[in-house]
Amino acid sequence: MQRLVLVMAMVALFGCAKGEDSALYKVQVQGAQVAVGGQGTATVRFEGKKGYHWNPDFPARLRFGETSGIAMDKSEFKQGAGDFKDDGGVGVVEIPVRATAPGQMALKGVADFGVCDEKTCQVFRGVQVEVPINAR
Repeated sequence: MQRLVLVMAMVALFGCAKGEDSALYKVQVQGAQVAVGGQGTATVRFEGKKGYHWNPDFPARLRFGETSGIAMDKSEFKQGAGDFKDDGGVGVVEIPVRATAPGQMALKGVADFGVCDEKTCQVFRGVQVEVPINAR
């Protein structure tokens, strides 16, 4: 029982394995469908839950590793560079991608971000984010 409580506390503090949902936030991913040689845009949304909202003052960051078959102009997106937009309390990042080969692929990344309510702010680091790309 104590071990389960400890694991649940760690998940709430550091985020879930896929970075999709926790007690205080939800990460929503909209993948991209791209023709080989063409460009598309994927979107990642960071949304607070239970009275929490995106913290536009935290230096949020989203970093992706290399993925075969997908080209990107940049692999790191930063709040300070204007890459994150505040959409009514939801943090949004648009990710332009180009397909260099056909197939179903995924961009795998890590996000650092914060959410706040009226009294406190919570910071999440190293949250795993996976963005599906379908190239045809």
